[in-house]
Amino acid sequence: MSVRDQLARARLGLAGSVLAAGALLSMAAPADAAPAAVAMTDDVSPAALAPACVTGSERSDWFSRYADIRNGCSRTYRVKAIIAFSWDGPCVTLDSGESYTHTYSLVGRLDRIDLC
Repeated sequence: MSVRDQLARARLGLAGSVLAAGALLSMAAPADAAPAAVAMTDDVSPAALAPACVTGSERSDWFSRYADIRNGCSRTYRVKAIIAFSWDGPCVTLDSGESYTHTYSLVGRLDRIDLC
């Protein structure tokens, strides 16, 4: 087979690939099609900030950072430390006057305390 024949076959192969891609794209949904409906359930609610009587402070050593969370409220709350740039804390139950310390990486920082 000559070089000219090989080039002709390569062009035909490329043209066939372009046609196949065009056919696939034409089968896709039009750009103005409505998005699929998302089912909403009642068991998921947005996170709420902990009340002001639940306080948090940060400290660090050479290896880690620590978020100290204290419940200064008169009732029990389930709270979670939200950490920017590191892993969030677990949901913990804090009775009135109780504290919890969450340990995370040095690059993180305490962003907020949420209810859970």
